Amino acid sequence: MEKATTSAWNRAFLVIELACIPLVIWWIPYAHLPASGWAVAFIAGAAAAMSVHDGMRGWQKGIWLLIIGAFLITELRAISKDRADEQHQAMHDRQAQDAAFAGVRDTQNANFAATANGLKVAISGIETTLNTATTTLKQTTPHAYFGEPHEDDGKAVIGSGTSFLYNVNFINTGNETAKKFRIYSKIYTGKPDDVATQELLHSQFEKDWVTGTVNRVVEIPPNSPQFASFTSIIFSESEATQIQASTLTIYTFTRIAYSDSGGNWYSDNCSALQVPLQVGGLPGHPCDAKYNDKRYKPKQR
Repeated sequence: MEKATTSAWNRAFLVIELACIPLVIWWIPYAHLPASGWAVAFIAGAAAAMSVHDGMRGWQKGIWLLIIGAFLITELRAISKDRADEQHQAMHDRQAQDAAFAGVRDTQNANFAATANGLKVAISGIETTLNTATTTLKQTTPHAYFGEPHEDDGKAVIGSGTSFLYNVNFINTGNETAKKFRIYSKIYTGKPDDVATQELLHSQFEKDWVTGTVNRVVEIPPNSPQFASFTSIIFSESEATQIQASTLTIYTFTRIAYSDSGGNWYSDNCSALQVPLQVGGLPGHPCDAKYNDKRYKPKQR
């Protein structure tokens, strides 16, 4: 009688084993994978069945082990699928945010363009004459010239312990090739629109200019748009919090060094950005005028 009972249990466990095989096969396609955790539950069930399966033969043990292995592989694939789905959703959300930010940027650009057009209309006859004379002088006197560079912060996001890559776009608007070209840019944080803070940061920038990594180019011809890439500082938790609250501003100091037929020259620029970069595309405003000198002799100050 006991032998008959054992045989019945063996058949029951065999049915359970065979019933697991179609489930394993169903989960093979990527689209049929279960949510992570389901396969683990079946692994636990299979292990429990093995533990109470008395009189189990060798081939039955082998089937149980294959089933458990198949469930384990399914669980690992399910975890990978969940992560891929999460990354895809995050990318979709980021694209939606970028589209919204682009709308804000376009609106700001349109406002700036309208303001610029209004200022052009308001230019007096004397200013027009002076601008014409300046243009004529630039055209007749060979020299290289770099106006205000543009910092492109891209999709920068400020957070504790993070940094971001930004580009400095510039162009030689003069009529002579700039030689021995060097450019360096550094980001700092400080009190918004504070002259004393800007002076302190400028002193630090002078030191960093000597010790920092400077991008070098042999020559920059006229009217040739260029850019150089730099990495921001790593923001502390306190800095990230204060920047988001607009109680701390981001200062960007940039220096271009070059030479032309008139000698060696520096072009300095300093801008401040007080709003969180997450709003996207908003330009910074200039620092104090003495830190925005577009063409001067080195060691002049």
